[in-house]
Amino acid sequence: MRVAFKVLWACDAVAGAIVVLFFIAGVADGTVSSFNAGIWAAILAVVGFVVCGSLLLRNAGYLRLGVLVASILAVPAILYALFMLVVITTATSWN
Repeated sequence: MRVAFKVLWACDAVAGAIVVLFFIAGVADGTVSSFNAGIWAAILAVVGFVVCGSLLLRNAGYLRLGVLVASILAVPAILYALFMLVVITTATSWN
């Protein structure tokens, strides 16, 4: 169970870093504005709560609950990564 948590949390950390990088790039080029700042704040808050909350739950002794919380962000990230891997490796024409 500890290995599963570490793998899921690592996926959470990578996905969270990607979200933060997109946010920084959006601020730099002006696409993050007052119009969509609330959406970005919610996205960043959820990602932060998942990454930090799962770690806090594990440290408090709630390993299974920590794995469950870490799965919220890690499972879609892993599925998307697998989808991108299939798209890239099969050289399928999408038009």
